[in-house]
Parts: sequence; structure tokens; C-alpha cells
Amino acid sequence: MKKFCLCLLLALCMAAPQCASACGAEEYLMSMPNTADAVCLTWGGYCAVGVRTKGILMKSQSEKYVAEITDEVKKRLPETTTVYVTTDLKEIMIMKQVKKMLADGKSPMSVYRYISQKYPWLLDKLSLPS
Repeated sequence: MKKFCLCLLLALCMAAPQCASACGAEEYLMSMPNTADAVCLTWGGYCAVGVRTKGILMKSQSEKYVAEITDEVKKRLPETTTVYVTTDLKEIMIMKQVKKMLADGKSPMSVYRYISQKYPWLLDKLSLPS
């Protein structure tokens, strides 16, 4: 889970991809009964989805919920090969900051620098996947 955040940040810097809201994915997520808030970033064949749930879900409910989100994103974005879904509040807030900064016209490198300065704990915990 944490490795994905580092990959997201590195992908933003190295490939300078264009992040955008997955067409209709956020609206769909907000229409789900257990969703309180949602954010979605896409780049290349990857999609990162952050979801805050209403109330507490049991593990089996959470697994079913994440699988449903993954399937729906893949249906709406057939070019997506990898979908990452998180319910971690810190990761969701970081994703919202990244989305806002990119929407404001910041470069991917400046976004990476900001995240690495503000959240060094995130980068310190992570290592690149081999």
C-alpha cells in the first residue's frame, strides 16, 4: 500500500503524466451507499482511488467494497491496467493535495518536492519495488 504512494509520486516526477479525474468515477463512488468522500487520480494505465467510508465496515464488507470499486473503475476506464484503492485518511488527503496542485498548474516536480518536504515520513518508510 505504501509502496504505491511512492510509485505515484515518482511517476508524477519522472514521466510528467497528466492526472485527471477518472471520467465519472468520482461521481459513481459518491453514489455508492457507503461512500462519504472520494478522490481519483489517473495517469497512464494507473488509477489511484481514495475513498472515505461512512461508518465502520467489517473486513468482508470492506473487501467486497474495494473489489466493486476496482471493477467499476476498470469498466469505466478500459485502458486502466492497475487500480489502487485506499481508505487510509492520510493517503486520501495527500491525493487531494496532489490533485489540487496539479489542477492549479503546478509542475509534477514541484508537487513531488512539496510532498517530500511536508510528508517525509511517507518517503522514509517506502522503498522502490524491485
